[in-house]
Amino acid sequence: MVLVDFFRIRLEFYEKRRTALLRKLKIASGLLKNEVDFIGKVRKGEIPLFPLTGKDDWCAELKTKGIQSLPSINGEATEEKEPGTGYDYLGDIPGGWFRDEKKFKELEQESKEKINEYEELSISTHVSLWLSELTTLDLQLDKEGYTVKINSEDVESEIAEEAPKMKARAKRPAARPQGANKKSRAR
Repeated sequence: MVLVDFFRIRLEFYEKRRTALLRKLKIASGLLKNEVDFIGKVRKGEIPLFPLTGKDDWCAELKTKGIQSLPSINGEATEEKEPGTGYDYLGDIPGGWFRDEKKFKELEQESKEKINEYEELSISTHVSLWLSELTTLDLQLDKEGYTVKINSEDVESEIAEEAPKMKARAKRPAARPQGANKKSRAR
């Protein structure tokens, strides 16, 4: 019964963990994609690297060119609280990435990898996430000489079917203090 309760609680936390990981990957992949788009458009001459007419106009131009602001990447309201804000993260891009083709390709590859990682996680479930980590743990333990075998097919069906259905047993009343038992025997 303890294991069933553990499974239920663990699955709840894996759902929360999966949701948090998805949010983090969505933001990271959005930032990388926008950085790649921005660098590409600057290199082609479609967008100026620095605002020439003013930050508000530059931000408006970025928006029309399809570059997202940080609040919109984070899933916040798309209307900026203050005009000319939300694109400051583009100023943190190292200058070498605009000139060096190799660095630009590395950034493109990193962006693609983050997007793939996000897509893979979005189609997975919290149960499959937990089981993949248990499998990784099992492989690591085997590598270090421990012998623990997990039959993921049996475990997956038990976790997926039984744990959410089971209800926690009612707790039994606490036992009396040991001193109270000794006193009653002494009489």
